[in-house]
Amino acid sequence: MKGWFEPDVALAVTSLVAVAASACVRLSLGVSFLITAAAAMSVNGARATLASIRVRPVDADDPTSPAAIARTIRAMIHAELLFLAAMSIVYAIVAVIAEDRSLKVFAIAFCVASAAAGPISLIRRRPALWAAAGSLAVGLVVWALQRGRV
Repeated sequence: MKGWFEPDVALAVTSLVAVAASACVRLSLGVSFLITAAAAMSVNGARATLASIRVRPVDADDPTSPAAIARTIRAMIHAELLFLAAMSIVYAIVAVIAEDRSLKVFAIAFCVASAAAGPISLIRRRPALWAAAGSLAVGLVVWALQRGRV
């Protein structure tokens, strides 16, 4: 039974809070992570859609068949996973180059979250989503502690 305390819900909530907080530090960072978080949520939604499609091999040549739709969704998932992997690398580079501590904290948290929600989720989806949500929560706590607000 799906509830409010699922890993995808936790990732969505922490992502929105992280986007709002990082936009206060640097607007471009908030926008870039908003796009990254939307891709992560889209991957998980596409996986659920793919799991619900009944595929019969006899329809493989028809472009509107369930098999063709499943192939298209798989291609979309692979493209989004590549995007998440690339964004993880971009955030890692930003974390190394940045001099501002707030920017560094968010870049590290976003790097771990996008890697966990993207390529690492191919191994074990639920623990990877919890890891992504946890890295964002830890990043937010470290950022708040660094600012002296907690």
